[in-house]
Amino acid sequence: MARLLSAVLYWEGDEQEGKRLIESIPEGVIYHLDKKTELLEIKIEFKEEDFEVLREKVDFVLEQFGEIEDS
Repeated sequence: MARLLSAVLYWEGDEQEGKRLIESIPEGVIYHLDKKTELLEIKIEFKEEDFEVLREKVDFVLEQFGEIEDS
């Protein structure tokens, strides 16, 4: 049975930081950069049979953003 995980993250920063972040986004992660607001919307969706592989992928993506704070 495959497990599906999806989440949408929003990141706000300057254009240079946005470019670096986009370059680090792994394959299979959908993103959209709003040029006017410099708001980067990232949709993460992984479908995996193996929970440990899923967890590793999620951890990798979250590391790209540093610490994520609750709003």
